[in-house]
Amino acid sequence: MNYKYYDTPQGKDCDKKLLFSTKYAAAASAVYTFYDVLFISDIKGYGPTMARFAFNAFPFVGGAAAFTAVTCLSANVRNKDDYWNYVLGGFSAGGVMGAWRQKVAVGLGSGALLCLAGLVLHTSVVEGWDFFPKNPAPPMVSSDPTDFKNDYSFIKNDGKRNWVKQ
Repeated sequence: MNYKYYDTPQGKDCDKKLLFSTKYAAAASAVYTFYDVLFISDIKGYGPTMARFAFNAFPFVGGAAAFTAVTCLSANVRNKDDYWNYVLGGFSAGGVMGAWRQKVAVGLGSGALLCLAGLVLHTSVVEGWDFFPKNPAPPMVSSDPTDFKNDYSFIKNDGKRNWVKQ
């Protein structure tokens, strides 16, 4: 399935958007949990490892599902595709993260961070930003072999040391 999140306008094809976002959240949670199990939380055995995967995967996938569902629902209820949908979605996903860690500060902080990420992503789609261009600009390299002799500084150095010792 080659569906991308922004193939359809916000508020349409919510089921496809939900599947898209939870699929990538599950992959991200798997990577995070591999790192957690191998390097942080000294876990031994298959049972505790699978429990750790579940402990980390449910909030990731739940947060992505909450973000997508609330953003899509907000767009449908308000009949607008604007920034407020992403603010609501970001803070709802932050609420899932705060419930996972059982701390209000984690929920507010991650909600603000996810809200900001959603706003930047939405703005990038609306304005057509290209984060990874297909043909990046060539590096700025001079073909002049004596280019290092040129002075590109704001304050010219005439070679005289005209400061005084105090």
